[in-house]
Amino acid sequence: MITITITDMTTREAVAVLQHFQAVHQVKETEAQVDGPATAPTQTVPTQPTASVPVTPVTPVPTAPPPTFSRGQIMTAGAALVSAGKQAELIALLHTFGVQAVTQIPDAQLGAFATEMRKIGAAI
Repeated sequence: MITITITDMTTREAVAVLQHFQAVHQVKETEAQVDGPATAPTQTVPTQPTASVPVTPVTPVPTAPPPTFSRGQIMTAGAALVSAGKQAELIALLHTFGVQAVTQIPDAQLGAFATEMRKIGAAI
């Protein structure tokens, strides 16, 4: 309920004001009936079609082949280990490869043997 208090107006002026409010109210009711109930405006977000992106196959980066070691390099590094007091570790390493001397190591295992020698201190 709305209460309106009118002061400092003649009756005619008050009636004119009330008629104006009534007319405005009727227009708004008509708009509401045509448009339906007032709802919050909605915003439609346009969707963009997804573009197909060409997929480039990944080419593996070439890596350097593992270093190869000659039997002579391994024997020289082994001699340095013996001089450094690591003869026991070197003999244990030979045994893990199932051999008693560097000359018995298969060529395919020379690189792995050199890597293990580094772990016990060889400069190879």
